[in-house]
Amino acid sequence: MHSAALQVMLSKKTPAAQRNFRKAMRGFVDHCIAKGMIEIDPLAGLKLSKMKVKGHHTWTVDGVAQYRHQHAPDKARFALELLLQTGHARSAWGGSTSRAASSHRAHELRSASVPLTGINAQIR
Repeated sequence: MHSAALQVMLSKKTPAAQRNFRKAMRGFVDHCIAKGMIEIDPLAGLKLSKMKVKGHHTWTVDGVAQYRHQHAPDKARFALELLLQTGHARSAWGGSTSRAASSHRAHELRSASVPLTGINAQIR
């Protein structure tokens, strides 16, 4: 099979399916080249469609407050509070890249913290 035929097959697939197909074919094509069955790698010239990336969800102060209100103290809630209190999730709120803005948001989230009573702090 030549590159043009593979390109036609790929054009009918979604971007993720195109990548999966190429990964699946890679071992087969490498085997065929090693055994001398083909000389030219037909996967080398394939053009894949771009993936549509939506990005990451950012947490707002209101979103964190709503999560705290709706969820009882459990491991997920403990993990959220741990990240907020230690500052590891600083880049995850509001989408701002400014350190001052992130620091201000971190202070807002920490100061609005609800104490976690009744949580076993050991993660099993």
